[in-house]
Amino acid sequence: MQKTFTHLRMLCLMLCVYTSTQAQVVVGGRHGEVFKATTLQSTLRDPWDIAYGPDNSLWVTESKGYRVRKIDPSTGSMSTVLDIHAFTTNNQTTTGLTNTEFNAFKRVFTGSETGFAWPQGGMMGFAFHPEFTTTKPYVYLAYVRTYTGKNTTNTVNSTYPDGQGQYFRTFLTRWTWNSTLGKLTSPVILCDTLPGSNDHNSGRLTIAPVSGTNYLFYSVGDMGAGQFDNQSRIIRAQDPASYQGKILRFNIEEDADADQGAVDYNKWIPNDNPYGTNSAVWAIGIRNNQGFSYANIGGVGRLYGSSHGPFSDDEINVIESGKNYGHPLVIGMNDGNYNGLKAGASGGSLPTIPASNGEQNNATAIGANYRNPIYAFYDAPLATVTSIYNNQTNNGAWPSEAPSGMEIYTGNIIPGWKNSLLLSSLKWGRILRLKLNTNGCAMTSVDGVSDTVTYFGGRNRFRDVTYAPDGKTLFVVMDSSLTTSGPSANNQVVSSCRGCVQKYEFLGYNSSAGKSTIPSHIPIAPGTANTCETLNSVEINADNTNLWVPITDADGNIVAEVRGNGNNIGTVSSVLYKSSTPREDGARRPYLNRNMSISVSGTHPFNTNGGVGVRVYLTKAEFEALRDGTNSTGFSSGIETFEDLGIFKIAGSGCITSLSGNASQVAGATVEAFGTDGYVITATVTSFSAFFVANNSSMVLPIKLKDFTATWLSNNATLSWSTSSEAGAEGFDIERSTDGRSFSSIGFVKAKGNSSVTNTYRFNDQTAGTVTANTIYYRLKLKDADGKYVYSAVSSITRTAAAFVVKVFPNPVKSQATLSVFADKEDKMQWQLTDTRGRVLRSQTSSIVKGQNNIIVDMNDLPAGMYQLQARGQYFNQILKLQKQ
Repeated sequence: MQKTFTHLRMLCLMLCVYTSTQAQVVVGGRHGEVFKATTLQSTLRDPWDIAYGPDNSLWVTESKGYRVRKIDPSTGSMSTVLDIHAFTTNNQTTTGLTNTEFNAFKRVFTGSETGFAWPQGGMMGFAFHPEFTTTKPYVYLAYVRTYTGKNTTNTVNSTYPDGQGQYFRTFLTRWTWNSTLGKLTSPVILCDTLPGSNDHNSGRLTIAPVSGTNYLFYSVGDMGAGQFDNQSRIIRAQDPASYQGKILRFNIEEDADADQGAVDYNKWIPNDNPYGTNSAVWAIGIRNNQGFSYANIGGVGRLYGSSHGPFSDDEINVIESGKNYGHPLVIGMNDGNYNGLKAGASGGSLPTIPASNGEQNNATAIGANYRNPIYAFYDAPLATVTSIYNNQTNNGAWPSEAPSGMEIYTGNIIPGWKNSLLLSSLKWGRILRLKLNTNGCAMTSVDGVSDTVTYFGGRNRFRDVTYAPDGKTLFVVMDSSLTTSGPSANNQVVSSCRGCVQKYEFLGYNSSAGKSTIPSHIPIAPGTANTCETLNSVEINADNTNLWVPITDADGNIVAEVRGNGNNIGTVSSVLYKSSTPREDGARRPYLNRNMSISVSGTHPFNTNGGVGVRVYLTKAEFEALRDGTNSTGFSSGIETFEDLGIFKIAGSGCITSLSGNASQVAGATVEAFGTDGYVITATVTSFSAFFVANNSSMVLPIKLKDFTATWLSNNATLSWSTSSEAGAEGFDIERSTDGRSFSSIGFVKAKGNSSVTNTYRFNDQTAGTVTANTIYYRLKLKDADGKYVYSAVSSITRTAAAFVVKVFPNPVKSQATLSVFADKEDKMQWQLTDTRGRVLRSQTSSIVKGQNNIIVDMNDLPAGMYQLQARGQYFNQILKLQKQ
C-alpha cells in the first residue's frame, strides 16, 4: 500500500470544473476515463449532503440555507421539500406543517447573537428508510438547531460542561415524505441533546444492517476541542459517557422500551448498544467523521467511515461495535509519527502523546478494542509532522486531503471501479478513489502503482459525492463558503463553482491510433464455465460515438469495447459464453473457449466512416489453452503467438454456445497484448453478430491425417505419418523444436495431391544427432494448394545418448561464456567465434577427453550483440548462437 503524499495532488489531470450548465467533456484522471460534466445547480447555500433517492431524484441538504432540496438528475430542475430557516414564515397549506410543529423544529438562532460563530455544518446529514417507497416514507435528518453561547473562560458548568468554546445543540429527527404536497412533514425527535460546535460537528447519517436489522448511525465530532475557537475545550472523545467524538447508533423505528415520561427518547436507542441500554454510543475515539458508507464485500457487511486527521493521517475506518479508534491518543496508525506531539494546537487542551513509543503504548493501553484505520492518508514521518506542528500554520503544506462525504462504488459499468471508496476532498477540490481488496478489509493497488486515484480536480471544495443506480453517473456538491473551520480559514479556496451540484457521466475512453486508451491493469472478465452471461448494456450516442465504450461483466471486468465512429448505434446488448472444454467446429478446427454476441438497437449496417470498431478481450490462460490444445483427431490449432489469432463471426444474437455454419473472418483485425494476463483483438465491422476467436489462417483443409509418429534410430529421427484422404493437398512442412513451443522448418514432403485412400509418408531427420536437447519435438504443417494450413499434434522423442553434446552457457552472456562438450570418446576440437559479418574474433584448438569438457570463451571486450560459436571435431560439428549483453 503506497502512502507517500509528496506532490500527490499533482497527479490530478482533470480540467477545471465548470460553472456553466452547458455540458463539457472532460478526462477524469490518469486512467483516462472520459466523462460528460454538467452543472445541474449553482445557487445552493453550502450544500452538505447529496444522495440519489429511492424515488430517482437527487436529495440535497443546504447547511447554511436550512433547506432540503429535490433535484431532477437529468434536467436539474429543483424543488424545496423542507425549509426550516430561522427567517422562514410557515404556510401550513403548502408545507404540511402546523405552526406548532414548524416552531418546534425550525432553526432558532439568527447569527446575530453575541459571540456567535457559525456552526460547522448546520443542516447536515440525512438518510432514507429502507422501505421509503412502500409503507414507510421516512427521511432522517440531523441539523444544528439552537445556539447556547460562547464561553470565553475555562469555567465548567451546566451551560458550558466542557469549559471554553462555542456551544450549540443538534437535533436528530425523522420526517415523513408527503408525496401529494411534495414536502417533508410530521417531524419526530429521535434525540435533541446532541452537542454542537462551530468546529467538528461531523453530522453524517447512514442506515446499515447489524445482524440483519437496520439501524441509523450518526457521527459526532470532537467539537474541535483543542484547536482554534475551542482550544481549551475539554476533549471527550475517549469518554463513553459523552456523545462527543463518537459514532452513535439509533433504532430506525421505536422499540418497546417502557415509557419514561414526557420526553421518551430511550425507545430510539437499541438495547444492545455496547455502552448501555440508555446510551447511543457505538464506537469512540473519533476526531471528525465526515463520511459514511456501508457495503457487503466478500460476503461481509461493513460500515466505513472517513475522518479528518489534525495535520496528516486522515483516516478510513471500519466502524465496529465497542471499538476505540484512538483519538486523541493515537493519530492514524499506531506507528509513532505523533510521538511527543498533540493532535492539535501545542497550547490546547489535548494531551501530549509521550515521546517514547507514545502512540504504540497508548494503543496497547486501550487494549483489544483499539482499531487502526484500514488506511491513513498520508502517513507522514515523525520529522515531517513535528516540523508542521512547530512551524506551519497554513494547511496547504499539510499531507492531508480533508475527506468529506463518501460512497462505496459497487457498480460495474466503469471498468476496475467496483468496490472502490469514492471520497470528496475539501482541501484539494477533487474526488479520490481508493480500491478495497477482495475482502473489503484493506486497500489495494488500483493499477499496480498506487492505491489512490484522483478525479475532477479544480478550485472547489468537494463536500459530498454519490452515484446513480446506472453505475455510470456521479454527482458531487461543492461548498459555497470559502472556509468552514480554522485550518481552511488559513488556506481559503475560492470555488469556481460555489454552491454547485455537478453531474459526471462516464462515456468511455479516448481513441489513440485507432485503439482504446483503457488502462491495461483492468481485469479481463473470466466468464463462467458453460454459462451464458448477460453483460452490461451500454448506450452509444452523439456524446460518445467517437470513444471506445467498454462492455463489462457483473464485476466490472472488461469483455469488449465498441466505438461508433460516427454511426448511430444506440443501445448495445451483449452475451458472453465460456466453455469448460476445448472446442472445434464441424471441420474439427479448434477455436477459443470463449465467444460473445453483440446486438444493437440502431439501424445497420453501419457504413459511416467504414463501420464501427470492436475490441474483443481474452485471457492469457484462454490463449494458451487454444495454442497448446488439439482437436479430436490430434490436430493443433497452429497458433504459436498471439499474432496468429483472428476474429470470426456468424449471424446471431443472445446466447450462442458454439460455432456452427459458415463463419466469416473479419478482415484487418490486429492483436496485441493487454497487460500481462491477456490480449485484445481490434477490428472494424459493419454489423454485429456472434464473434469467435481462432487461428487467423486455420481454414478448413481437404487433408485428413490418420497418425503421426517419431522414432529414434542410428542417431537420426524417423518421422512417419499417413492420411486417409487428400484433395488439393500441396504437402507437409516438417517442423522441429527443442522446447515444444518454438518450431522451425527442417524439410518438406510433397503430398499425393488428390486421393481417397490411405497414403503413408516418411521423413528422416539426419541432423537430429546435432541437437543438444535430450527431447526433440516434431509437428507437421499440412498445407493445401491455396496456401491454407493446419498443424498436426506434436510428437516427441527422447533420444539415446549422443556421442557428443555441445552447449554454451550462460546465454545471454555478460563477460565469459563456457563452451561445454560432453564426449563419449577422445577427439580434437577447433572452435571459433564470429560476428554477424563473419569475421573471426576468437579461435582455439583443444583436446577433448572422454566425459565433460569446459572451455572458457572470453567476451569482455566485445560489444553487445549476436555472435556465432562453431565447435568442430572428427565426430561432430555444432553451430551455436551466442548473445552478448
